[in-house]
Amino acid sequence: MLTTLCRSGREIGCTVGANPRYVDQEFRDGNEWLYDVYWVKYDQDGWIRSMPLAAESEWGGRDQADYDFQKLLIVKATVRVMIYEGRTRDGGTEGFANRFAYHVERFHGEPGDTYLLIGFDPQEAGWRFRFDEIVASEAGQAPTRSQR
Repeated sequence: MLTTLCRSGREIGCTVGANPRYVDQEFRDGNEWLYDVYWVKYDQDGWIRSMPLAAESEWGGRDQADYDFQKLLIVKATVRVMIYEGRTRDGGTEGFANRFAYHVERFHGEPGDTYLLIGFDPQEAGWRFRFDEIVASEAGQAPTRSQR
């Protein structure tokens, strides 16, 4: 999945960095830079102009997922992606999605900050993924959330 994110970033003209443990060199321009995958755009003088995407992935439990998701709260990326395993003992994919939405509500980010969640449910037969979108509202208000 991380390789796919890297390929997509390159297709739209971004410089792509990723964790070398998960993504082969041929699919990335550099190593991870706090995030498992990131896309950046530079101006003609070589200055970073924007960060269209930052992504984290965590296949551990709730505490590890919380830690990685909190890194996404502070990045000024257009889209933030969290890929995770929704372990049953931690509330499954629904429980994780609720918890991430609560993080967004408590954080004083910008209204409109967007988070895409890709949760793997190991209890389902085959590869069962849940997709959610969280969009931040005013500080202290519940974010908008939709399941895809």
